[in-house]
Amino acid sequence: MSCRFALGTSLLAGLILLAGCDQKTASNQSPGRSAVENQGLSESGPGNTEVAGTSGTAGTLSMPTQVFAESAAIGDMYEVQSGQIAAMRSHSPDILQFAQQMVDAHTQSLNQLKRLMAKEAPGTEAPTQLDQTRQALLDDLQAAKDQQFDARYIAQQIDQHNQALILMRGYIRSGDDAGLKNFARQAVPILTMQLQAINAIDRAHHAHEVAINAGKTRSR
Repeated sequence: MSCRFALGTSLLAGLILLAGCDQKTASNQSPGRSAVENQGLSESGPGNTEVAGTSGTAGTLSMPTQVFAESAAIGDMYEVQSGQIAAMRSHSPDILQFAQQMVDAHTQSLNQLKRLMAKEAPGTEAPTQLDQTRQALLDDLQAAKDQQFDARYIAQQIDQHNQALILMRGYIRSGDDAGLKNFARQAVPILTMQLQAINAIDRAHHAHEVAINAGKTRSR
């Protein structure tokens, strides 16, 4: 159960760009970004010469900040929806408890992010649908057989929490909106604890599986 899936590679490319970017111009758009990120970087239309590292004008978000806010919102939506699926599919008490914690924590995070976006840029709305990458992850969970579900959910959670930490730390370093930078700072310790919790669950499930296999071997 300790295997890892190479998940969310298209979004990860966008997150790494945010984390290491010197924010010169919005035209440095990566072709590997997710659909939401590409949309966020192209809404100003062809010929846009806005400097990405500068704050947006009053009532608007700069392109990097819009990418961050949309990516964070989609991450929260994925966590809520995947937690709801796990609550219906898993039979493991530790997975069920963790999944409910994800639903509660990321519902709260999403609501906070929506309020911040409305405050910083009135009229700006958070995404209401997942990007293709996150939707594919949910589809993968739904398609898993019962005996595969826990391992698949654990692997997705480890991967997505690592990516969320990349996103938050990148915006803390290079973001231009004080409110959203504070949001990211608050999110990092929470995401870190969540990652530690799912890693502990992964180790426990792996140890249980090893014990079962050892018992089968001795009984032969």
